[in-house]
Amino acid sequence: MINYYENIKEFAEEVGVENLITADGLDEAFLGVADRFGKEPVAVYDYDMCIQILMRDGDMDYSEAIEFFEYNTIGAYISDDQPIYLHINPDLFKPVKTTRSSHLIPRFSGTIDNCPPDAPRSNDWLGL
Repeated sequence: MINYYENIKEFAEEVGVENLITADGLDEAFLGVADRFGKEPVAVYDYDMCIQILMRDGDMDYSEAIEFFEYNTIGAYISDDQPIYLHINPDLFKPVKTTRSSHLIPRFSGTIDNCPPDAPRSNDWLGL
């Protein structure tokens, strides 16, 4: 079984973030860390995945999960360094040709069109 919280802690250490505030029970929806000018970095979570987790683990329907999440998670002020919740633009994901090994191909290309040749490439950070 994957220990998502331990993965988050290890990731935070790797990128040099101390005292990262995380969202209890939503570790599977963790995307990364956002840097902010003049402030501490904050944890970033996928909004839709948070709703899915609440529906799965909290035995809620969609509207109950939204209401709970908006009030109890987003609406709960912890500090200025509390996590942020990202609505991911579906246009970021590119369709892949379905093959037996298509599950090994990342749908997010991580590459900008007409990108300079010396810019970092997705396989640099995806480990592909």
